[in-house]
Amino acid sequence: MSTAHDNPLLDDRDLDFLLYEVHDAASLCELPGFAAHGRDTFDLALRSYRRLAREVLFPMLRAGDASPPSLGPGGEVALHPAFRGAWAALSDVGVLSATRPVGLGGQGLPMPVSTAASAYLCGANCAVAGLAMLSSEAAH
Repeated sequence: MSTAHDNPLLDDRDLDFLLYEVHDAASLCELPGFAAHGRDTFDLALRSYRRLAREVLFPMLRAGDASPPSLGPGGEVALHPAFRGAWAALSDVGVLSATRPVGLGGQGLPMPVSTAASAYLCGANCAVAGLAMLSSEAAH
């Protein structure tokens, strides 16, 4: 049974099964670009994203929907005040640079792991997750 604190849209066991059993994400660590990683680093990223989704993004979902972004008279976009804290949390977890090489300040995560982890963010609050993903992809 889920509570208001849980993100009810994704089941951790299902995602882990898909990522590790169906898609064998751990085998990506055999590639030179991901050799520094292992299932333990993938699991750490998943736990971080899960916690961020459940503790930060999902609880602010209704408030963000009740107060949608607006365009000011000077063309500036005004977002719900909670978005500022969410943005900082997304940055702290490394969402914005998850797939970038370590040498460029990223985490060097394989795209399948980052995508699976990001599913939690989208399931919790797609508006906030979308801001991060659009910014990250624009920088790619």
